[in-house]
Amino acid sequence: MLSEEALVQESQIRDILASSPSIAKDALNIEGNIDLLRKEYSLPNGRLDLLFISRDKLHLIELKVTQLEKESIDQVLRYKNDLETEKKEGKLANLEVVPYLVCPIGMLTNEIKELCAQNRVVPLELNFQKLLNRFYEEFVLSLEFVQIKPVAGIKLAPFVLNPMLYYLKDHGPSTARELAKAKTMYKEYYVHRKPEWLIDQQYMRLAKALGLAQRTRDGKITLTEIGVRYVDCDLSRPREMSDAQARFIREYILKSPFGSSINFGIYSLVEAVLELSKNIHPVPKKMVADYFIKKVGKMYDWKKVAWEQLYQYARFAEQLGLIGIIGKELYITPTGLNFVLQLQLHKALAMLR
Repeated sequence: MLSEEALVQESQIRDILASSPSIAKDALNIEGNIDLLRKEYSLPNGRLDLLFISRDKLHLIELKVTQLEKESIDQVLRYKNDLETEKKEGKLANLEVVPYLVCPIGMLTNEIKELCAQNRVVPLELNFQKLLNRFYEEFVLSLEFVQIKPVAGIKLAPFVLNPMLYYLKDHGPSTARELAKAKTMYKEYYVHRKPEWLIDQQYMRLAKALGLAQRTRDGKITLTEIGVRYVDCDLSRPREMSDAQARFIREYILKSPFGSSINFGIYSLVEAVLELSKNIHPVPKKMVADYFIKKVGKMYDWKKVAWEQLYQYARFAEQLGLIGIIGKELYITPTGLNFVLQLQLHKALAMLR
């Protein structure tokens, strides 16, 4: 009877072993380092799945995810004979060829084991579940857009940084006290009990996350190169984010979609609205909130604050012109559609690097 683990394509297991010699070495119980010589190698008697080389051996790997029969062993032996011929012809290193018959757990019968022993074939059962998990840990988790997750506690909406950013443009690096004294805060915060804390912990966190400001060595707040370009793109110096500045932020996210947790959060929110619109449009806020926290890898961390996080990212996305919000429903905009399509291209390129 076939194991449930056999419900994995043979080609997928072959690709995992071929992609990582370290995974293959451990899975095949081979001592020392190995290198991949051939993958799906055409021989006179068929196509060999994998051929690895170690210090003193050639490791012939034939994968099977279907029921094993005597023919499976005969096939391995034919491949071994083909490789012996290539050794004589000088096409391969003159090393011992060790043939392996690899299958999922639960497929090796006593009869097959005995036949393998008689023909000096190494029978090996692999735990495909562990193999797929290791591939995920070593490869999938290393991808930039998989590693990054948005953070909570940063107030994105409403966007209140313009007065502070223009002050920094005019006066250079400044302390939080200087910025508070100059009333660079949003007008509703003029009577805040701890204005310096507000600048340090709220305004600066947002500005830093967006790449608009940074700390100097002596702890002052100063514009980054991106921050200078942001304030310079609108000479009218608006207190609210202007259309020109929203366009600048959108283009900045497009160039660096995984450059910060906020960039990723905005992208994911707009993409979530677009994806859910295939089911219903406009998309109810509750549906977006439930989907958004799963999409960004915060299903457990943000379960109790899903609404608050949705509000922050949705309002900022709205200020950027990427979505529309009417009542309890979210709409994708033409700018948002174009934004997602371009960022999906960036994601594909990131995976290929």
